Amino acid sequence: MREQKRKEINGITYLVTQMSGTRALRVQTKLVSLLGKGIFEILGKGKITKDSTEMLEALAPILDNFDDEKAFNFVMYLFEEGVFIEKKDGDVKVPVSIDFEKDFIGKVMDMWKVVGFILEANFATGK
Repeated sequence: MREQKRKEINGITYLVTQMSGTRALRVQTKLVSLLGKGIFEILGKGKITKDSTEMLEALAPILDNFDDEKAFNFVMYLFEEGVFIEKKDGDVKVPVSIDFEKDFIGKVMDMWKVVGFILEANFATGK
């Protein structure tokens, strides 16, 4: 059953409804396509290291093949379905679709945090 996850980021509550199996597979394949074989080196380490030299070495293959158009399309695809902002309507909290053009003005880092939350809500292992 698809769950809806909730997370507050800089005072705004975001809601993410988990993806269907087919959509999650599409996101995974797009992510691998975007990040290339370098992602396997990072994932193979089992955790993100705090050693900046090691991290830069792991990121090098990803950055060498980075495609800004693919990155843009991937982020927009993530926000197409099941991502909302929780707003108050009187005494009731309601999910409202994100208006990407308005909701992230001056909040680009918040947008990346929401991207991380979308991926976490759908692909984190364990509960």
